[in-house]
Amino acid sequence: MDKTLKPLSQSMTLCLVAGARLRNHVIQITSEENVKSCVKQCLQHPHCMSLNYIKSDEICELNDVVSLDWISPSDFLNMLENEEFTHYTSQVECGK
Repeated sequence: MDKTLKPLSQSMTLCLVAGARLRNHVIQITSEENVKSCVKQCLQHPHCMSLNYIKSDEICELNDVVSLDWISPSDFLNMLENEEFTHYTSQVECGK
């Protein structure tokens, strides 16, 4: 699983987890043309802490938790066989 820091905005540094998706914490779903638009939606939502982006369907899912603070390990799905999924978290400590 690829974990790298990606500064997608000036006010929020996000950690990218390619091929992964956080579930059971989605607070809003929108259709966005690209991940930067999805990040913008997250920045504008007061409760957004992380996001999932599904490139093939242009779906943006905003989450209300930081992915490293999941309630249950089953909430975090490793989807390595499907690189269309990407998860971004506002957690700075990506190496944890």
